[in-house]
Amino acid sequence: MGCRPALRLAPVASRSPSRGSLIWFGGRLAEGTLEHVTKRFANDVTILAVGDVGLDISLLVDRLPAPDEKVHAVTAELHSGGVITNFASAASKLGSQVMLCARVGRDLFGQLVLRDLGSSGIDLTCCRVSDAIRTCFTVSIVDSSGEKRLVVVPTGGLYPELSQVPLSDGRQFAWCHTVPFDLERATAVAELARSARVPFSIDLEPGSLHEIPDRTLVPLVRSADTVFLNRRATALLGAGADEALARLHAAGVPNVVLTMGAQGAVLSEAAKTKRELAGAAVAVVDSTGAGDALAAAYVHRRIGGAGPLEAVRFGIAAGALACRALGARASQPDESEVLELLASRAPR
Repeated sequence: MGCRPALRLAPVASRSPSRGSLIWFGGRLAEGTLEHVTKRFANDVTILAVGDVGLDISLLVDRLPAPDEKVHAVTAELHSGGVITNFASAASKLGSQVMLCARVGRDLFGQLVLRDLGSSGIDLTCCRVSDAIRTCFTVSIVDSSGEKRLVVVPTGGLYPELSQVPLSDGRQFAWCHTVPFDLERATAVAELARSARVPFSIDLEPGSLHEIPDRTLVPLVRSADTVFLNRRATALLGAGADEALARLHAAGVPNVVLTMGAQGAVLSEAAKTKRELAGAAVAVVDSTGAGDALAAAYVHRRIGGAGPLEAVRFGIAAGALACRALGARASQPDESEVLELLASRAPR
């Protein structure tokens, strides 16, 4: 491969006013006339995703640099990203109607993020632009084997204001999903979901956790339908995976999904035996966002009527397919691709 990087950002469509234009509406960009935008996003939203949005700077290198070494990027990509934004994008790609509740700063990165999300199909009505924060961003360096290093620059954009969250205004959602980058606000969102009788899930992203005492953990996760976590997060919840799973079940969580990368996932149901599910083999370019795609596919399947076990199997396949290209959102699959992969793995 050549050494000249390619810097890409999804282009903004250029249309005449009569056919629709890019409109700033409620703190977001959307394509179409105001009447068209309102009609398109006002009704059929089924998943509310609450959390972070930012800019992902993804660099593909032949190998990761040694200390004090400079290497050249083969490819460079800019994408909107973040744990919750990746989740929202993956669920939308699978066919769910998704509303993203997040905020960006009034800065260059914020403009790039909104530009990239403008054609994503996600309802951005509850996204806001703030003069008080900077847009957060992440630098991801990925080598030719798919090994990666991530550096997150956190800002106030890691979580929205509670006033943005539409769980108490009578709107009907089939599911709510969040990540506790702001523990106090995420706990309040969980309480709003409980009060509105909306099933919800929480991603215990390691970057959002410190050692959490039960008096803090229980209000966050109690009554959650599902909690997602990876192996790094289990170390923050207990001495090992079994202890972490037991702690979450004791806090009232019926379904816990422990993601295991290429090894698949573990589904632990409070009333049933823990199940280990194998990973799906794909050619890995970049595993960034694979866990977000798994969670999105799981929720997409659950709101379609599937049980936790079937939903995790579907999620593992979606997470694997999301690793095929550089960037967390670049190869998120549609539903037909996931079903095709699952069919190919079925016993003959």
